[in-house]
Amino acid sequence: MRCASRILPLLLLTALCVCASNCNSCQRATPKPFNVKRIGSGVETTVAVVPTGPKTRNYVIGFMGEGASWAVSSDQGANWTLHSESDPNFRWGKADGQSEWTYGTDPTLVTTGHPNQVAFVSMASAREVAIAISTDGGHHFGNVHLVSSPADGRGNDPEPVATLNANTGQIWVAWTQKPGPRLFVRALHYDQNGTLFFDTNPIDVRGLPGLTNFGPTEEINMTIAAGSFEGKSHVAIAYADKYDPYYGGPTCPGTLDLKYYLADSTDGGQTWQSIEVARDRVWPLCATDQPTYNRNRPAVAFAGGVYINYYMAVTKSSPTGSLVVLYRVQWPFQQGSVHEFGTTLPPDRRRHDQFGPAIAVGYTTPDVSASDRNTLNIMVTWHDTRTDPNGANLQQVVYGSVWGLFSWDGVMSPAVGIANEHVPWTLQGWWGDYEGLAADDFSHSFVGAWADNRIDGSPVVWSGVLSPL
Repeated sequence: MRCASRILPLLLLTALCVCASNCNSCQRATPKPFNVKRIGSGVETTVAVVPTGPKTRNYVIGFMGEGASWAVSSDQGANWTLHSESDPNFRWGKADGQSEWTYGTDPTLVTTGHPNQVAFVSMASAREVAIAISTDGGHHFGNVHLVSSPADGRGNDPEPVATLNANTGQIWVAWTQKPGPRLFVRALHYDQNGTLFFDTNPIDVRGLPGLTNFGPTEEINMTIAAGSFEGKSHVAIAYADKYDPYYGGPTCPGTLDLKYYLADSTDGGQTWQSIEVARDRVWPLCATDQPTYNRNRPAVAFAGGVYINYYMAVTKSSPTGSLVVLYRVQWPFQQGSVHEFGTTLPPDRRRHDQFGPAIAVGYTTPDVSASDRNTLNIMVTWHDTRTDPNGANLQQVVYGSVWGLFSWDGVMSPAVGIANEHVPWTLQGWWGDYEGLAADDFSHSFVGAWADNRIDGSPVVWSGVLSPL
């Protein structure tokens, strides 16, 4: 089954459509994103959908602009109010008596399970992992606390990641602790008043395959997902087993023999079960012929229901460059747990690179206890250079959708859209290597954010609402 496509005036939309075998929805035309808005100058986006009432919510986008910046929309992306840590009289405050948090790098936004609350996870100025909370729908943040411990080391990964277990309200944060590197996680939660409680100490995750491949100054590229099934809480880490060291230069250093893993814990991070999801013996360090930087950080999402599936999107080599490949991984991990969805090469066989995937799961209702919550969509976004093998035109945002729960067939990845959205680092040397995506279960859609150089100058952050295909 194939999804019809059409030319869109602002964005390239690539549809990865994997349907239930008895589903006719794939015959619908690929929908146009709506409320496509310019947010501000910056990179490294993150998105959260924050409930503010029984049927209302705010969209909140965080990014790196003039320091840490964020924007809030209360009308599903039609209008945005921009905030920044450089605003007059704004101060993060001190984190647990440590130094003033003056520069929140590469943020991650995560909801708390309570109305009007969203947390801002980032690096404090001393480069520990810190968290701040907003109790007014994302407009103001404060009450800063350290998640990492200075006793474990300093100079941590500037890209900590976080996720919410929507069933329990527990937030999991993961980061690279240096020197080492060591992979750390910690669980916490907020009460209805915005008071923070730590559920665990920082946990040094040891013994996972591939973690010994990293040097003392390297970061572990990973993302994290959490959920509950049959009364048991799960947290999972998706990671690549090698560091991607190339940050641009006149020649590409070559390829990596790379493995992607998924590790799951059901005892609060004390023990882990892992599985190799994919291996790429010639993973390309460069995206496009320029060459420019590629990224091997996988994206992962939890999808509960009749059984547990994790959905994991990764970048892999292809005969024409690199492609984003989607996997479904069923728990408990065993032989046959991993299912790879197919991909489609460009028909003209020109150079084509996809990279920087983000993933989100959307349900038919925001009520986590509802009986029909298992009807779901999985949305994936990525960077795409299909229309320009030199990378001078990065078509953004690109997205695909998966829906259904049992048997699957049909894969499509057509290119539609127009050019004139440049790879940020090709023109300016300033770029974002991952983008934000979140599900809006009130409207059964997704909100995405990205940075591009369609306007000359520094990269500009944009947002758009994406409907399932």
